[in-house]
This record gives sequence, C-alpha cells and structure tokens, in this order.
Amino acid sequence: EESQLLEDLLDKYLVRKDLVETSYGDPLTVNSPRSVMELIELVEIPPGSFFMGSTDANPDENPYIEIAIGAFKMMSKEVTFELWDKCALDRACSHIPQDNGGDRRSSPVVDIAYEDVTEDFIPWLNAQTELDFYLPSEAQWEYAARGGLQLEYPTDDGKLSASKANYNGDTPGFYNATGHSVAVGSYPANPYGLYDMGGNVW
Repeated sequence: EESQLLEDLLDKYLVRKDLVETSYGDPLTVNSPRSVMELIELVEIPPGSFFMGSTDANPDENPYIEIAIGAFKMMSKEVTFELWDKCALDRACSHIPQDNGGDRRSSPVVDIAYEDVTEDFIPWLNAQTELDFYLPSEAQWEYAARGGLQLEYPTDDGKLSASKANYNGDTPGFYNATGHSVAVGSYPANPYGLYDMGGNVW
C-alpha cells in the first residue's frame, strides 16, 4: 500500500516530457527558459497589528477590530500563466485555463477554481520548491494589502486611480488598452512590495 502511494506521488509530481494536449486554441507556454524559482519573488511581511474591516454600515465589512499578525512571506506578484503552465506540463495541474487572448506568459492566470489551486497547484509548487506555500487567510491578505500603513486602497499611497491599479478591466480604453488583465507588476507596488493587490484579476 505504501509503495503504491509512493508510485502515485511520483507519477503526479515528477517532471514529465509529455506535452499536454488542449482542445482549444490556447497554447501552453512550452518554451519557458525560466525555472520555477525564477518565476517567484517572495516578500517578507513583518509582524504587526492593524484594524481589520470597516466602520461603514456594510455588514460584509464588520466588525471593525484590531488584529495581530505574525511575520510571513508572500509572493510579490500573482501567479502567471507561465508558472501555471509549468504545473500543467508536469501533469500535476489537470485544468488548463484559457487566457482569453491575453499574454500567455506574463498575464495573471485566470479561469481556475479554488480546488485547482489547493489540490493541484500548491502541492506541486511545494514539491518543486521544497517550501510551504498556502493561500493567505483573510486577515493576512488584508494586512499585507494595507502595506503597514492602514491604507484605504492597496496601492503605493492608498489612493486609487487608473495609473495605480487595473480595477475595472471591463472598460476598454479607459482603464487599460485591452479591457482585460495586464502583465503582472504593471502598476506601482504597495509599501510592502506587493503588486496588483487592488485589481487586475477580480
């Protein structure tokens, strides 16, 4: 039973040479010269506390309470199609998302489900890097997004404009040229060095 489990793990996580076939027109990023670690930049988020939620009447943002957060690390940019495709080419990610005509290499991956991330991508990423990746909690995400300054919006200075975030990509020509997501890191980072915390993929 243990040997079968090991064989199943090896079959799932060892790098394979077989190319993944797609039934539609989105080609995988098969010629990526960069390694997995070259596609990941980790940022140190220091320990601290912040006020989570809002004093607004919206019940979805209540209660407004102070939360203490321990130190952790976070990827500075979203997962790109280039990184996701490495998982697919290794046959660890079974779902091959469509890029809807965007840049298959540098755009943030879209068209994925929670289970695709937690059951396929993160275990593969942990096996590839020998690190312990996980999705941040709501409190960790909001603390990191505010950049240690209790910012109203998760941008470089807490203000929101078309030059600081892609927050309405469904309006072509006004917020960005294509009306969709743009390459990760296209806008200024917040004070913690995190990009696109206020949009790009919604």
